[in-house]
Amino acid sequence: MITCVLTGVTTACSTAREVPDPVLSRQLDAAENEMYGELTRAGVVTAHDLFERLSAVLVYWDQKRAPKSVPDDRGTAVFYDFQKDSTDGEASFKMFVTSGRVENPEGKRVFAPEPQRVYTCYRIDVVFTSRAPLSFYRGSDSDEHRLECPRALVDALGERAEYREPWIFDG
Repeated sequence: MITCVLTGVTTACSTAREVPDPVLSRQLDAAENEMYGELTRAGVVTAHDLFERLSAVLVYWDQKRAPKSVPDDRGTAVFYDFQKDSTDGEASFKMFVTSGRVENPEGKRVFAPEPQRVYTCYRIDVVFTSRAPLSFYRGSDSDEHRLECPRALVDALGERAEYREPWIFDG
């Protein structure tokens, strides 16, 4: 009985702040960097330009159809809910970024199995100006502002996929 209680407690103590397996972390980071690369590339001066650039390198999900399956051998960045203002001076979109799958991840958990895949979600707000490069801001990671990942995308990952805070993959 005690073992069962401890197992349940240990599993419940698993948090979104745990550093994932290094392979999973690198895969997610590489996928995420494709988006940041487009945000910092010269020549993006309107929301339309940004949408076209992101569509060329990331997966766009229209939220109507079931998401495509996610590759197991690499990370994947999906953007969705792209919105722009009427002047084309500001835009925002949401990101769902996942690692590939690792069958035997390294980790220190005693009772619960390590995740075979990790994912994160956040919002990006972008401002376009005529005199300066665009500026962007990633939404807050704090509990009250955390973006909830779409269930359809999470379900496409399969079993043993776990959420991680966006800041874990910074730097």
